[in-house]
Amino acid sequence: MGEEAMVTQDLAEGARLVSYLDATGSSISVAILAHDASLDLWRLVLAVPRSSPQSRTALYEQAQAAISALGLSLSLSRVTRIFDTEPLVGTIRALADVGFSDVVEIPLGGVDLAGAAVDRGYAYRMSAIRYEEAVFSTLQRVQPSDAVLRRADALPFLGGFDFDFVLDNGTRAVVVEAKSFKQPLTAKDVQRISAETGDITRYYPHAPLMIAAESGFTQDARDWVSGYSPQPAQQPRTIIPVKWGSADDDQALSSALSSAMS
Repeated sequence: MGEEAMVTQDLAEGARLVSYLDATGSSISVAILAHDASLDLWRLVLAVPRSSPQSRTALYEQAQAAISALGLSLSLSRVTRIFDTEPLVGTIRALADVGFSDVVEIPLGGVDLAGAAVDRGYAYRMSAIRYEEAVFSTLQRVQPSDAVLRRADALPFLGGFDFDFVLDNGTRAVVVEAKSFKQPLTAKDVQRISAETGDITRYYPHAPLMIAAESGFTQDARDWVSGYSPQPAQQPRTIIPVKWGSADDDQALSSALSSAMS
């Protein structure tokens, strides 16, 4: 496996581990996949508040249990817990929070992080991880009974973060991208998401792209979707914008799924 593919796998597995730990009570405020320059090794650095009641040992025990439960290849020896008061952590979190992607590349350039000199890194947007997990749980609840829901990073033929989930009933499929931002998505945001999902047409050539947005969409975004025509050809055939912010929006999500898969 090439270096790029290995980093992609580490990023995907790191996201699943962080999501699992976050959902089971670990108070992770920042998560970073950082490259240890001296050992040529990627480490998953988990920053927690000093006020966290969970001990270092307890977090590592929970992480090992999660690694086993999820069947990850990421080993516990590459997981490091630090406090979020360490130098650089606040800056890294701020850079991640303003990024558009769920995983933001951070220029580190040989700085010290968690006791090691790191030269490259990626920070996870914790709000994005939490939102994706909430959308996944909702999809499990409202999906058509004949459809199978899978995470994109668990598919054997895909890599990276081009989209988050796919529902497939053997005849029709819908791919789903979940986006958590404080502001509604604009037309430029939707265009960017559409352009970044090239793998959809390779594996699901007729599948619509459903974008679930926590804060919804601006009118110019909805107008752009209404007049959307896939150019170039590798873009998704259809785009379905759905606002989902809480259980109050379940019916809208369920109706959009049923329509897309009928």
